Amino acid sequence: MTDNNDDGIGKKLGVTPMNSPLDQQSSNAVSTILDSAVNDSVSEDFEYSRGNIRNLIDEGNDAIFKLSQIAEQSQNPRAYEVLSDLINTMLKANQDLMELQKKAKELNKKTGDTTYVDKRTQSIFVGSTAELAKIVNKKED
Repeated sequence: MTDNNDDGIGKKLGVTPMNSPLDQQSSNAVSTILDSAVNDSVSEDFEYSRGNIRNLIDEGNDAIFKLSQIAEQSQNPRAYEVLSDLINTMLKANQDLMELQKKAKELNKKTGDTTYVDKRTQSIFVGSTAELAKIVNKKED
């Protein structure tokens, strides 16, 4: 019953019905768009996670310094215990950062994606011009 209605509507609109919902070319285009969206999302999530972990590590390093001063001045065993726990937490955060890097590299190998490659656009060299010339000449060879 619906086929007759669809044919009637198709005739009125001057279009022919498709046998399959998507032909092969459309299917490939949709697949490419979806793959691109997934890769972009993974890249964004990686950068976001990496940034968060690095910020936590930076903040933790400051806190370790301050806690070590407090523990030293107070000589309170609880202050040393808290300092020890924070150091262990910081070690875990550093391990998490390295695991994230490792997983990103594995993902790149599987997909052939180079999204996670170092994206530096500017660098600062601190040294003499002679040292810089040596580095540049070494790279050219």
